[in-house]
Formats: sequence, C-alpha cells, structure tokens
Amino acid sequence: MKLFSTQIIVPVDSNSVLQGALEVKHVLEETIGKYNLGSQISVVETGALGIYDQGVVLAVFPDDVYYGGVKPTDVEEIVTEHLLKGRVVSRLTIDRSLSSKRLVEKESGKSQQKIVLRNAGLIDPQSIDEYIARDGYGALAKALAMQPGEVIQVLT
Repeated sequence: MKLFSTQIIVPVDSNSVLQGALEVKHVLEETIGKYNLGSQISVVETGALGIYDQGVVLAVFPDDVYYGGVKPTDVEEIVTEHLLKGRVVSRLTIDRSLSSKRLVEKESGKSQQKIVLRNAGLIDPQSIDEYIARDGYGALAKALAMQPGEVIQVLT
C-alpha cells in the first residue's frame, strides 16, 4: 500500500454526482498531475459523508479541512493555495457540524455507534489493503479461531 502525505476524499454518492462531483474529481486529478503532486496526494472516491446541503464536498486529510460548494473552477485555487502553499481557501470551507441535515442526523443517531460504515470516508472502498490496515476482517479472524458453538453464543 502506497502512503501519501495528503488524502483528498471526494464523495461520489448519487447526490454528489448529480451536483458535479465526478467533474470536480476529474479536474482535481488533472490539476494535481499538472503540478506533479501525484506522488504526494491521493484522491479517493467514497460514499456520502453525511453532508447533503453543501454541494460538492472535498475533505482534505490530515488537515481535516472540508470544502463545500466546490466547482471545477475552484479546483486550481484549492491546489495552488492549500496543497502547494498550505493556506486554506476560507471562502470554500464549511463547518460540517453546522450542516442542517447533519444536525438532524446527529440528534437522531446520538446514542448509535457506527460499526459497519465506520470506515466510510476514511479509506478507498476499492482497496482491500486499506481495509485490512484498519482492522478489516478482524471479526472473521476471531470467528475462525473459535469453536462453532462459541460463534453462535456470541451472535445470539
């Protein structure tokens, strides 16, 4: 698994695609290539981040910066200012905790713990290496080490 100093998450759920996420991703990849940043920056498609009212969203890690309402014409500025110069493009940043639909989700799921989708938005869903690196298949390994009766007892 190749390690990158920066990872940019691009949600490509149906809502994001309708708002232009694939075009933004394409321009982002081209611009990263234009500045020879491909060995340092990984662009990863993921499912929804739970931010539904901010247009196309880009999440930049490890900086933990979220850009919303991103258009293809904004990409050059994000790459040159944020990725090359280390200056966040404040006019595009969003506070993901204030997203109106996320607040509803936050309140309704207050006592819930994400298990199945805990890696959503954190890993490339097409990379088994990234899944394994985040303890993917850990439960399978544990179950295979148990007797059949023990597995049934844990599940019931």
